[in-house]
Formats: sequence, C-alpha cells, structure tokens
Amino acid sequence: MIYDTVENMGVYRDIPALTKCIAYFETHDVAQFEIGRYPVDGEDTYLLIDDNPTADASEKKLETHKTYIDFFITLGGEEKVGYAKRSDCVEPKDALPEVDAYFFDAPEQYFEMKKGMFLIVFPGEGHRTKVRNGDVPTVRRAVFKILV
Repeated sequence: MIYDTVENMGVYRDIPALTKCIAYFETHDVAQFEIGRYPVDGEDTYLLIDDNPTADASEKKLETHKTYIDFFITLGGEEKVGYAKRSDCVEPKDALPEVDAYFFDAPEQYFEMKKGMFLIVFPGEGHRTKVRNGDVPTVRRAVFKILV
C-alpha cells in the first residue's frame, strides 16, 4: 500500500507498474473528464472516473484483487478507505472472479481520502472504499487499474 498526496506523486514514478499512470495523470486534466472508462495502455492499464455516494462501512465490502493494482486519486468530495493486510485476507467469504473481486472479513485500518490524496493497493491487499467520512455524501475519484 502507498498512501500520499498528489504533490508527492513524482517520487513513485520509477516504480514500473506506476510509471504510465503517473505520466498520464501529469499530462491530462482528469478532474475534467466525464464519468467513464479511458484506455491508458489497452486492457493492461485503464482509468475509471467515478462519482459515488458514500455510505456506512457496514454497507460496503472489503475486497481484494488477484490481477490488478488499484490506484485511487480523490478528485473531489471525501471518503474513508479501510485497509487490511494481505496476511489477514486469506480465505474469501465470497468472490466474483469474472471482475477480479474477492471479499473478506478482516481487521482494518481506515485512511481519510480528501481531494488531492491518493492510495495504491496491490493484489491481495484488502480495501473497503466509498465509506462516508463525516457529513460528506459523495466522492469523485480517478481509479487507475493496472494489470500485474
């Protein structure tokens, strides 16, 4: 997991899996993109722009992926994201393998995601997204999906 602000994003540019995403973010005004899916490197790396309501943690699922890194950048609104260590996400309680989603019950630590912050979770690391942070009812995000 990497948790930081966009001001520091360049520090991570030399990590091979992140290079194309960081370059794309730096050269495109993704905050102005319409909600949708945008190719970065075909199906290997693509960008999702979403605008979602947030909800209580009990209404969201803790998930992992086997084949994709998730690179979340908050463009507006706020959310909390629960994070669970890979070692705590061993036996899924449910799965949707066709969309690379595996669901768990595991201890979590929560991180605030406000505008200008990013979070990168690697395969096997649990994350529960779109959890309400205080009174902020929505979050607008750029999410890079990176095939590993």
